[in-house]
Amino acid sequence: MSKVITRYLKYIEELYQIIDKNIDAAKIDKKQLEKIRRTYTKMKRERGAEIKNIVHVTRDEPFPRYYENTDFSVETIKDSIKDGESKTNQILEEIS
Repeated sequence: MSKVITRYLKYIEELYQIIDKNIDAAKIDKKQLEKIRRTYTKMKRERGAEIKNIVHVTRDEPFPRYYENTDFSVETIKDSIKDGESKTNQILEEIS
């Protein structure tokens, strides 16, 4: 299952890059988009999993990217996990 999730994340990232680089939908590379669509459809059919919704959870820090790759203290990691779980539960409540 972790391999499937990793593949999904790869394709989500690829989709994000397409959208990010091409805000105008007319500029999206149709071949690349079709390749992603075919791969996703195949994975959905073979693995029985479907992405229904994508939610980006952000940190509530004044400079979130400043410390994210440098502060590995136990306290910071536990706080990040707790914050992520809390936000995830809040989002799940909102969409259900």
